Amino acid sequence: VPPQLTFSSWHVDEGSTDNKIIELSVDGGASWTTLVNCALGVGTPRPFCNFRNDPRAGTEWDEIVIDTAAFAGQVGQLRFTYNTNDA
Repeated sequence: VPPQLTFSSWHVDEGSTDNKIIELSVDGGASWTTLVNCALGVGTPRPFCNFRNDPRAGTEWDEIVIDTAAFAGQVGQLRFTYNTNDA
């Protein structure tokens, strides 16, 4: 696990209605630490947690940086969950 997780994100959706969750496990998946949960406000604000229903260009990506310093140097697994809640 690096000191920070950095990636690019692109979305057009219903914001917090379409919940996004990012979790990290450092024990082989036995337990998970929530880094971001848009619906619960954990690890927010994040651009991908906001409502965005417009003609966004395919080149308009958001840079996301998440602090993972507490887990740095450990072997980890990431889990990304996207729940539309209505489809």
